[in-house]
This record gives sequence, structure tokens and C-alpha cells, in this order.
Amino acid sequence: FPSHDRVSGFKFKIYSIISTDEPDDGSCYSRDFLAYEIGTGSRIGEMGSNGYNSPSQIYFDEIFKNSIKVFRNYTGLALLDSFTVIGQHVYKSAKDNYYLHYNYNRVYFGIYVFNLFLRYNLFRYNVIFQDSPVRIRDEFQNFINKFNFSHISFKFLPNIFNKKIHDALEIDVEVAHFEKRLVGLATRIQEDQQKRQATLLGIVSFVTGLSSFKDILDLLESGRSALGWPSVAFYFTLILLVILLAIPVFTYLFPDLTKIVIRKFKKRRVMKNGHEV
Repeated sequence: FPSHDRVSGFKFKIYSIISTDEPDDGSCYSRDFLAYEIGTGSRIGEMGSNGYNSPSQIYFDEIFKNSIKVFRNYTGLALLDSFTVIGQHVYKSAKDNYYLHYNYNRVYFGIYVFNLFLRYNLFRYNVIFQDSPVRIRDEFQNFINKFNFSHISFKFLPNIFNKKIHDALEIDVEVAHFEKRLVGLATRIQEDQQKRQATLLGIVSFVTGLSSFKDILDLLESGRSALGWPSVAFYFTLILLVILLAIPVFTYLFPDLTKIVIRKFKKRRVMKNGHEV
């Protein structure tokens, strides 16, 4: 399997729920600005400074396509590496308000982790795809059928949170990209099968073109007599040559099966030498 950093990135994933006592009535620093600064890891106050590191209005609007503003007391923002909610009295301890605490501590956090799980595995499948395309194709399809839900709850709010996080992590983009690779794989497999079938038909045509098994034996005996070899040595050498010639033919006709055999053989050698990690 690939290293963790190759498919998950080198940045921490940040889940932040920030509760304030002040309403966002325009008299204080904009809640949207704070959500952007915390979500992107920018300096607090960067939006108000209007400096070089503050975003353009176009970029700010683009990012806030993944904002969550269902109720007036909070703003949520889902990004590739973070999920942030800032609002008035949006989070309390379990002792003060169990349901509010449970929602953000378990339900929405669980939704965020679940989508990270989806994204991580999609990246992983893209990385290891070339190792065994047919096997990875089947695993990927089973994975998508099992875990890629359009709706996760009978309630509307968890579905909204899930869709925003899902879109921010570009999960559908990764699924579409991988499915495009699968289409290319299917085309290549079909072309390879047609080539192998043509080769196999050629071999069969050659064999059937010989009149009978007796003619083959007579031809072999004529060759042995011409060489002056004894029967045992001649037929042993013939069998050995047939086996050696059959290996590349088998490899060509059944490439996927050959890869599996080679992989198992290498794994056994590693286990035998005691170097498996």
C-alpha cells in the first residue's frame, strides 16, 4: 500500500466549532471573515486589513459556495483541509446542553470524518490502480456502492452538512476521474483480449492444419533420426523446449493471472527469508 502522505496530504485536517456570546449584527467583525480566516489558517484580521494576503472578492465568493448558513446564529465553512463553524451559542458542554454538544461532537464530526474516509480511499485507489487494474476496479466499485451515499439522514440538516463537506473535498470529482480511468481500462482490456484471441486462433489453426497426431509423431521421429539422438534425450529436450516456449505464450495470453502468480511467488520468498514487514 502507498505511504499515508501520498494519499492524505501533509496537512492536518481541522474541525473547529467556535461559540460566541455576541450576535453577528454588523457592529462587530464579520462572522464570515472569521470563518474564512480560521478555515484557511490566515492571520486573524487579515480580511479587515485589505492587505496583499487578503483574498480577492472573486476568490472569497468562490470559497463561500461551500458555506452553511441555515440559521442566522452561525456560519459554517467547509474547505479541503478544514471545517469551521462560528456562531452565537452553537456549542455547549454536555452538562449544559447535551443535544447541542452531541450534535457537534458526534453527529457532524462523524459526518466530517466519514467524508475524509471517502476522500482518502479514493486517492488511495488512484495511486495503486496500476498495480492490479482489474482487482482495484472491482474493489473500487464495491467501495462506492457501499459508502458513497447521496443522503445520510432522514433529517435535513445532516444532509446539508454532508453535501457541503462532500463538495469541499471534491469527492464527486475524484469518483468521476476514477470512473474515466475505468472506461479506459475496459477499452484496453477488450483490445488486449481481441489480440490474444487472434493469436490463440492462429495457434489452433496451425495445429488443426496438421493432418493427424500420427503425422506429428512421424515428423518428430524423422527429426530425431536426422539428428541421431536417442529417444529419451530427444523427447526430454523436446518437452523442455515446449515448456520454455509455453511460458511467454501463457504470459501473453493471461497477463493478469501471470501478475498474480509472480506477486504470490515474491511474497513467499519474502516470508521465507524473514524480511516481510
